[in-house]
Amino acid sequence: MSDEEEEVYVVYEEEEEVEDSSSDELVQLVSESSNTFITKEIESFSHYLPNWSAYSSDNRMIINIPSSFLPLAQKVVYGFSVHDILLNLTITMNSNDWTTPPQITFEHPIYKSQFIGRPLIVDLIPKFFNKDYKPKQNYRAAGYVLNAAGHADPELVKLLAKEGISAERAKTALVLCRNKINDARSFLRTGQKADVSTRMPCKFEECRLLYFIVEICDLFIGLQDHCCFCGKKLSEATVKPSVCSNKLCNFSFTQLGVGTSLLQEIRRDPDVADLMISCFATALGTAWLKPKPNNFTDDEMRQIINGLPTVSDMVRANDDHQLANLVGDKAILLLNWIILSNKSQLYELSPELRLKQFPTRHQFLTLMASEERENEFKALKAKYGSFFLWHGSTGDRWHSIIRNGLKNGTGTEMQQNGKVFGSGIYLASELLTSLNYVKNVQNEYARSTLGNSLQAVGLCEVAKVPDLEDHGRAYTLMNEKAIVVRFLFVGANFSYDVVQKPLERVPKLKDILNYHASLNK
Repeated sequence: MSDEEEEVYVVYEEEEEVEDSSSDELVQLVSESSNTFITKEIESFSHYLPNWSAYSSDNRMIINIPSSFLPLAQKVVYGFSVHDILLNLTITMNSNDWTTPPQITFEHPIYKSQFIGRPLIVDLIPKFFNKDYKPKQNYRAAGYVLNAAGHADPELVKLLAKEGISAERAKTALVLCRNKINDARSFLRTGQKADVSTRMPCKFEECRLLYFIVEICDLFIGLQDHCCFCGKKLSEATVKPSVCSNKLCNFSFTQLGVGTSLLQEIRRDPDVADLMISCFATALGTAWLKPKPNNFTDDEMRQIINGLPTVSDMVRANDDHQLANLVGDKAILLLNWIILSNKSQLYELSPELRLKQFPTRHQFLTLMASEERENEFKALKAKYGSFFLWHGSTGDRWHSIIRNGLKNGTGTEMQQNGKVFGSGIYLASELLTSLNYVKNVQNEYARSTLGNSLQAVGLCEVAKVPDLEDHGRAYTLMNEKAIVVRFLFVGANFSYDVVQKPLERVPKLKDILNYHASLNK
């Protein structure tokens, strides 16, 4: 099946014997009954969502779900700001009621079937139209989709309107957030007001179409803290779409690209894509290329990397098909692995969010390493507290560090330098000390904006566990679970002691989301 073909989803139940009749009158009666049912369902749906495009044609209901209901940050991050429509949905009825499951087709107007959240909808359809389906009492999406009854301060509505929020959405947010404007802003911009959920305005039997659409919208609202493939709840909210620890979800997302678009991922943060390719390219042919794809030889990968265009050229493609034409089929497979297999939540800081005390342009923030590693670190941080220290390493090691975390390589093949202060991961409070361990390594990605050699240093958050030793000039840490790389600075060359001058403000999830929300036009 080609990417352009719509897929049809239908749930089959046991067929019942139907009395054979060739009567034109009976056929006409059934048709009229079906059309009456569809008309009433559309009218009921439009009563609750009067501004949505919903209409019928023969035995079909056509709903165009707008992208405007999404929090602004999610709309930008997931690539849905490219069109006013999130999904074109067609429901083809097989009877004059919901007892026989309908046929469902859906696609994004631009991405077609390659969009974030698609596997969740595929999974929802048979569940929703199963006779044992039970609707939820509250839906997070209802607050974004439906108007809330209550009083909204008109002056606050005007303030939000000046920020580009429609009056209708502003009123609903203020009602749900009890006229607390900062909470309403967060609700509309970042989706971080997670305690807000809304009851449905009607019973399930009164308008199943409304429930189905709200269920779909709920999947998109939940992407920030649920696996984008199976819907499992994640321990931490994220910015970019993430998968859980399930091997099938990870394989489907990283190897097959199911439920995502490589072009969307590159567009989301082009400099991070450049960094991922550069780290991979720099580690090529070394023992530090861990993990690595198993369907290419080193020579094949080097040849592909050498032929890649700039990331800025890649993002000019209109879709994944055009991107494949630009770079080639083999390059697409390798890029899929490089970009999508990175589970860390890594972002380049915009000028507004950069740490001003550090005079370097390329500042990358890791909000979350892998889910498992983050949970282990949080437990130690809660018990012992934490602070920041620098870690320097050669450019060919950052591919592994970003994906696997820092490892204690003392006495193993991973040991890079001597052990003047004993065993452990070596850290320092002064950047210049860590820079002594940073060696320039050739960047095989010739068209990278990061330069022809990769020089990077990490700023790590370290839990103050008992085995963390201060040797004056350096620290050593045996416990790998007590450290996460929070920042990566490329091309840094300055003096800064993070113990003597602790960081006053570290960008957090809400800062990243607010930045993305500001990009929505």
